[in-house]
Amino acid sequence: MEELFTIREVAEKLKISVSSMYRLVETGRFPHIKLGSNIRFKKDHIAVFIAETQKEAKGNAAYPSPAELEAIYDKL
Repeated sequence: MEELFTIREVAEKLKISVSSMYRLVETGRFPHIKLGSNIRFKKDHIAVFIAETQKEAKGNAAYPSPAELEAIYDKL
């Protein structure tokens, strides 16, 4: 079974506050899974968010390529 991360764990990995993570989830900017009242994240969700954020910063909001995602996985 694939590992799932909590909001706190993802916030720590990204070095942002837990409240910022909740805001990203509530606005639909961060992919996630709802398990009852709990919010969880797959490694894929984290990598896609990072890649999309990097592309937005560069002015290219296209979906990340598999190579880009793989490079991000290695850093997580």
